[in-house]
Amino acid sequence: MSHSNRDLLRRFFVLGYDDLRARLTRRLGSAELANDVRHDTWLRLDRAAPSGELRSPKSYLIQRPSMPRCRAGEARSAW
Repeated sequence: MSHSNRDLLRRFFVLGYDDLRARLTRRLGSAELANDVRHDTWLRLDRAAPSGELRSPKSYLIQRPSMPRCRAGEARSAW
């Protein structure tokens, strides 16, 4: 785990908090789900940051952490 990647992602998370919220709300279609995903994202940054070169921290924060929640939401909506 790379501490520099973790620090970089945390910095992007904090500085882009409002933008992240807006993008996730649009992507997920729910402000409540976007809040849950943001919270999960912050917790995941503590557990595992990507190793190697991180080319786009913003994309990583938007795409990676929200995927499990999106799939879970799709499964719930199928019921």
